Amino acid sequence: MMALESMREDRISPAPRAGATAREQAVQAQESLARQRAVLAARRQTRDRLGIIMAIAVCGAIGAFLVNQYATLVANNYTLQNMRSQAAQGQAVNAALESSVYQLSAPTRILGIAEGKLKMQPATPLTVGASGK
Repeated sequence: MMALESMREDRISPAPRAGATAREQAVQAQESLARQRAVLAARRQTRDRLGIIMAIAVCGAIGAFLVNQYATLVANNYTLQNMRSQAAQGQAVNAALESSVYQLSAPTRILGIAEGKLKMQPATPLTVGASGK
């Protein structure tokens, strides 16, 4: 705020008085020059501070992006491990079911059930194609 006030004062610097001596005019010129230097120094300091703030903001944004990417990577890794575990369990169940299918579809087992429980008799060559005429 003070820099703005001094900028306004510089733009409206009073003209040397009509009866001012050369020494008074020189003092006024030096004071005006000192105010301009102060304004420039304040501007430079403000610009430097703004640059530092912007650099910190950019670094913070990059850091937040990297943390987000890492969190996504970790979540995807957990999902991948879970899917691998489910796939292994599915393969184990599939192997067990295939073993059961082989056992249940064994010809000796089917023949034993047909003859024992269902009281079926093996077909003879005479009854296979014979008609009841």
